[in-house]
Amino acid sequence: MKTSLAGAAVVALVLTGCSVKKAEPGAAAAPKAYVVGMGEIMGQNQMRHAKLWFAGTAQNWPLAQYEVDELNEGFRDVKSFHPTFKKRPTAPLVDEFVTQPLGELDKAVKDKNAGEFTAAFDDLTNGCDGCHKELGFGFNVIQRPTSPEYTNQQFAPVKPG
Repeated sequence: MKTSLAGAAVVALVLTGCSVKKAEPGAAAAPKAYVVGMGEIMGQNQMRHAKLWFAGTAQNWPLAQYEVDELNEGFRDVKSFHPTFKKRPTAPLVDEFVTQPLGELDKAVKDKNAGEFTAAFDDLTNGCDGCHKELGFGFNVIQRPTSPEYTNQQFAPVKPG
């Protein structure tokens, strides 16, 4: 009985192996996994930068903290999804130009300090522009936003109750 079960198992394995179709010569390869582009990440970061400005100047500290956290995530995504860009490693660029200003912004927001927030925001903006220049994108100049792009979002703090 054991021999016939083992034999049946071997036959089943052989038949299963034979029934697996091999890819036809010239058949299309499996699609590559999607990787978000650098432009998409930077576009999201630019949106976060603008929203951070309006949240911070309105002293909506919870929203400002959210945007700082999202910017940190966006720059981690740069390092993760694009370890090199234009033949340059991205981690040293992020560390040189944005890590410190984002840390200063995080502290200013946690301290609810409007003066420190403005200075740290300007440092981040200058860091963005410095990185753009370093990569040959000096024509892409970031600045303090002048009016809210997102008119469907309230930037003033929500009143309790």
